[in-house]
Amino acid sequence: MNVNNHRFMKCIKLKIRWRLLFACTLFLLISASLAGQAGPAAPPLQAVIDLIAEDSSMLEDAVFRYETLKGGVNSLYSLQANAGEEKITGRESRHVILLPEAYSYVRLSYKAAYHQGEDPDLRQPLGVDPWLLQDGDTVVIHLSRRKNGVWFSGNAATKMTCMLRIRRKFRNGIGSFSRSNNLYRQARYSEALEAKKQQFDSLYTVCSGILNEYRPQISARAAALLATDCLAYYYTMMVNHFSLAGDEPDLRASFDDTKKVFMRYFGSFKEGNNRDEGLLTQSYFYADFLLKKDMALLAFRNSSADAFRKCTFEELTDFIARNYQGMLRDKLLLLAFYRSGKGKNLTEKELSQSIDKAGDSRYGRALREYATRISAGIPAYNFSLWDEAGKVVRLADLRGKLLVMDFWFTGCHGCTLMAEKLKPLAGKYKDNPRVLFISVSIDRKRDQWLRSVKEEKYSGKHELNLWLGTGTGRCPLPEYYNFDSYPQLMVISADGKLITTSPPDPRRSEEAFISFIEGSL
Repeated sequence: MNVNNHRFMKCIKLKIRWRLLFACTLFLLISASLAGQAGPAAPPLQAVIDLIAEDSSMLEDAVFRYETLKGGVNSLYSLQANAGEEKITGRESRHVILLPEAYSYVRLSYKAAYHQGEDPDLRQPLGVDPWLLQDGDTVVIHLSRRKNGVWFSGNAATKMTCMLRIRRKFRNGIGSFSRSNNLYRQARYSEALEAKKQQFDSLYTVCSGILNEYRPQISARAAALLATDCLAYYYTMMVNHFSLAGDEPDLRASFDDTKKVFMRYFGSFKEGNNRDEGLLTQSYFYADFLLKKDMALLAFRNSSADAFRKCTFEELTDFIARNYQGMLRDKLLLLAFYRSGKGKNLTEKELSQSIDKAGDSRYGRALREYATRISAGIPAYNFSLWDEAGKVVRLADLRGKLLVMDFWFTGCHGCTLMAEKLKPLAGKYKDNPRVLFISVSIDRKRDQWLRSVKEEKYSGKHELNLWLGTGTGRCPLPEYYNFDSYPQLMVISADGKLITTSPPDPRRSEEAFISFIEGSL
């Protein structure tokens, strides 16, 4: 290669290197610029609740509690929630609630000391149904001892007032069923049910009118959700009453007419004109109504006047899989799972089949996640509970022992019956270092729990007494397993793995319970 060619090639290589360096520098500068434009992370979704106790008596033993449902599974059957609880001591208090979605249903509870002779509504002035909150809401809740003593101000006052008026109307606006009851007594069952439906129709018309009155002042999405909830309220009342046959103790005489009327309105029921699947699934009440309707429909198909039979879990999930699609199907399968006792009473085959029918929506994933939680052999929830001395007791502290846990609350009659059966059984195993019976109170107040422990109505001297705690330190173990009724038993293996949340009930068969414990050692 001559000198000129060599210089030429060297020049070309230098140009290539400079161009590569320029391209890399430009790329880094653009990346840095874009990163700078991205700015800080988006602020969390939240609503602000300002409480004002208009009467000083509303501060007596006052506690404010709020719950946002996890995973957007809005339903009466879902207990998995992020909760906050605060003791109220001042006239005014502010509470910031983080919302899982831009529009979220939040359970709000305010409880103060109840005085004899007062309006029963004052025990829970905010009711038990959830409130629809949205990102950016500021709600001022005024609480008073006056009748119906709750009202609102702030930027979400219109929406909250609308919800309050609708739920009060649904609860108190039906009036007397005297006409339909008279028709029942005359054995005119179809006419009696139609008379009830006329009352429900009138009530729904009134509640829809209330919503329309406020609709221009609330967001379109909030109005659509409230309208869907109203419709679900209305249909649920019909299902509740059309699934029964009046106030007679013997329902056989009215069965055929009741079935005929039920089938007329719900035999070929579809979701109606509203095809917004996201709206139907986001609604707190609509999927609950569909599940209740489907259970009643299948029960009527299975039954006769002489033999009433509820549908099985497999029949229900098969019906759901055939008649629904997408997110609505998956949410109904999840609710069927919750409704069946949170899967506790399902066989492995039924559990597997229900999972296989679900898709990959948030509800299908929630079903699989929860099924995994309650499956035998999965590590149990790593709880931290409090003993009578105020010491924290963790699951890890109890390794090496089979744990038989009994969950209860003060005032629960069934819990006392369970305790009477467990006390001698705990005594039977008191000298066995491989078994430990644990009594877990879900009481909100520590003093109340300690009084009950001392009385030995809910536990015995051979059990370890533990407490969930209160406020932000409260252990979410029951919510993790979606426990919704008590007493509730749970058994954990010596190596910290869940064995079952549904062992044999010692109230029914002490022998079966002992056999189960022995087989789990």
